[in-house]
Amino acid sequence: MNGKIWVESEYGKGSKFIFEIELEEREDTKQFNLFSDKKVLVVDDNKSWHSILANILEMFNIKVDHAYSGEEAVKKVCKCKECYDLILMDWNMPKIDGIEATKIIQKEFKKHPVTIIMISSFRQESIANLAKDVGIDIFLQKPINPSVLNDILSGLFLDGVDIKNIDTVKEDTLKDDLQSLNGSSILIVEDNVINQEIIIGLLENSGIKIDIANNGVEAVDMFNANSTKYELILMDLQMPIMGGIEATKIIREKYKDIPIIALTANAMKEDVEKTKLAGMNEHLNKPIEVEKLYATLLKFISKKESSSEIKTKKEEIELPEFTNIDISIGLKYLSNNKKLYLKILNDFYESYKDVKLEELSDEEFKRVTHTIKGLSANIGANSLHTIAKELDVTQNKSLLPEFYKELNAVIDELEEKLSKIDNQRDFKPELDTETRDELLEALKEYAKKRRSKLCNEVLEKLLSYKLSNEDQQLFNELKKLVDGRKYKIIVEMI
Repeated sequence: MNGKIWVESEYGKGSKFIFEIELEEREDTKQFNLFSDKKVLVVDDNKSWHSILANILEMFNIKVDHAYSGEEAVKKVCKCKECYDLILMDWNMPKIDGIEATKIIQKEFKKHPVTIIMISSFRQESIANLAKDVGIDIFLQKPINPSVLNDILSGLFLDGVDIKNIDTVKEDTLKDDLQSLNGSSILIVEDNVINQEIIIGLLENSGIKIDIANNGVEAVDMFNANSTKYELILMDLQMPIMGGIEATKIIREKYKDIPIIALTANAMKEDVEKTKLAGMNEHLNKPIEVEKLYATLLKFISKKESSSEIKTKKEEIELPEFTNIDISIGLKYLSNNKKLYLKILNDFYESYKDVKLEELSDEEFKRVTHTIKGLSANIGANSLHTIAKELDVTQNKSLLPEFYKELNAVIDELEEKLSKIDNQRDFKPELDTETRDELLEALKEYAKKRRSKLCNEVLEKLLSYKLSNEDQQLFNELKKLVDGRKYKIIVEMI
């Protein structure tokens, strides 16, 4: 193609990948409509995206104004309500995200309606639905295609077309269809107990039988021991002892047909490519989108001919208002299961209230920051997620003060708000002495045999009861010891 390619990199700032090629101009190039009388406000905390969007909009002769945060966007709109014909609003911004900024702006624009287009790097049905809830009808995924944007602008400003949100299959329909998999068996390979609970909770009442492996070694052993039992494997990528990529390669040496679905908080192209090369069939990002999880299971698992409808019992639970957590996002990720959401909030609090990242080894530091990045998004702690994501990507420990500031804000609020919920434990049965002793004895025996999976199952059962403060602390400590494979200490403690 008579071209050339090169890289320009500057330490601490980033890299540019540049290429030049010779191309012939197409004769049938699409002619864009022009909107010289229109003005658009671009709202995004990423300056690079401002330049990209400004260049595209200027192709259409549109005047562009910029806001680099949700707060700045609100101020500009309040100052001049009739200045903008359209707002392009990024979803994921610190402090005030795109959803919250839209709520405020919509109140200000009651007499002077303005169209807001939500933009995100990830095409998540849950976020699209949140956008729709606050009156946003158009949801675009980065990178923005100029032709698509021109079509949308033409529909808005020329034809008056009511352009609706992305075409989705409704979660409720998929959830109903999921019952056709009643009796199926799947293996979840995930080292983090909270992530295990999230997936189990999302599949509650589906009738799907679930086994848990806490790392790749356990997954390989369990699958080899009973390869005909499982119809699908959900495989986390970053785990201690053995990760998901290596485990998949080992399984694929003998078993080519079992569907293996990657679970990861990394959505980078190279990560997706690694999963494909290892033999994985599909890729689900964390936090897991409910609709995509259901659709993936329905795609790869054969429906059962006679599947009876499973009755679900709805729990009426009042959730408090949070400052540092957007519960609407957390509930969306958990299919509006308030009971499950409350449990995940409690587990997040117990797991990370005393975390000291600076005391961890480099490998543990990487694993824990990666986990917190995913879980903070799952519960709706947006500001914490933003700094956790940066910490996960850079592994730069100079970010720890800012990270702890956001983490402590979430932890302190959880401690305050959750302690005030009277019905927080109402749905948990009492733990009688006989059951307690039997379960602890079982835990001790499994610990002697170093059976991590069975130890976790016993602890999950113990933690499902209403507990005294002493037992809560004891079982949480035992859970940490199991996660750390400290079996000798577990036996001694019991």
